[in-house]
Amino acid sequence: MFGKMNINGVDYLIYYVPKKRDKRYMASVMYDMEKESEFKNFIVLTDDIQDVKMNDFAFGKNQVLVLEDNECNREKLKYLHSVDWARIVEDYYDNKVFLAGYHFCDYTDYEQKYVSTFYFLDAEKIYRIKCFLRENKCKNADIVCGAELEEDLRKEFPNARFVVVDLERYVEKVRIYYEVRFG
Repeated sequence: MFGKMNINGVDYLIYYVPKKRDKRYMASVMYDMEKESEFKNFIVLTDDIQDVKMNDFAFGKNQVLVLEDNECNREKLKYLHSVDWARIVEDYYDNKVFLAGYHFCDYTDYEQKYVSTFYFLDAEKIYRIKCFLRENKCKNADIVCGAELEEDLRKEFPNARFVVVDLERYVEKVRIYYEVRFG
């Protein structure tokens, strides 16, 4: 464990995965996360996101955010829960999708559109979407994300429809609560 963080009232346990590590270290991190019972939200900071397999971090938790450890992403973490997704949906879907009651998507029209939003890569959400698509081969997903995530998400969902958004336009930066506790 690297530390704990509270972002807008949501507690996260943070792990760090360095580029130079052995298999035992990675197994230890995954074991710790899987067995963790107090926290349901995790952040995995890594030196190289291409070096991390998303499926390795799906444990049935709420969120497992995987991101490269750099200043830009650390700054973006402050606004994790400040993206106005409802406004994005309104702008791009003309109010034809609604908050979803499903665990694998964020918005839907309850017929053919299943919209998932990504501010960072979320291993749990990726896994849930893959399970849904595997069981419903005639259905597809819409992925709403920033340009920096598009390439990585296209690898996970090659048949998805992508809506690439300038997320900075939709971040409400005045509603920030940010606290870090290391130890």
